[in-house]
Amino acid sequence: MARTGLAAGLGLVMVYGFRVRMKIGDSLRAATPAFLYAVLNLYLALHYAGSW
Repeated sequence: MARTGLAAGLGLVMVYGFRVRMKIGDSLRAATPAFLYAVLNLYLALHYAGSW
């Protein structure tokens, strides 16, 4: 149960990090790792929750 919350929280932090990088004008290439980690963590949160 804790893994779900931790993965979801980190996923949201990474979504925010991606948003900040876009807002400050970084290239898409520089912001891609934040986006990929956000997707990975949000997938893990759904997986741990039993949705997938």
